[in-house]
Amino acid sequence: MADKVTVTIDQKDTDLSFEQLGLQADAEGKCAATDAQVLDAVRGVVGEQIRDERGQYTYVVRRSIVEGTGEERIYVYPKSGFGE
Repeated sequence: MADKVTVTIDQKDTDLSFEQLGLQADAEGKCAATDAQVLDAVRGVVGEQIRDERGQYTYVVRRSIVEGTGEERIYVYPKSGFGE
């Protein structure tokens, strides 16, 4: 199973391992962290401002499962501003 998070900053993707982010995998190899925990971990590593002046996250977490392998993929990218 993949143990990485893909972070998009300035339209560039960076892959970070769970270990780099201080995240744990569950028994199935999937990320055991909540979306908020993933965002907080990413902030600590990449130094991006991921909350606005009101304390709302400016980035989102999306998780997907790869058909056939069951591999979880985690993506973190800036909100579009259109109701996310």
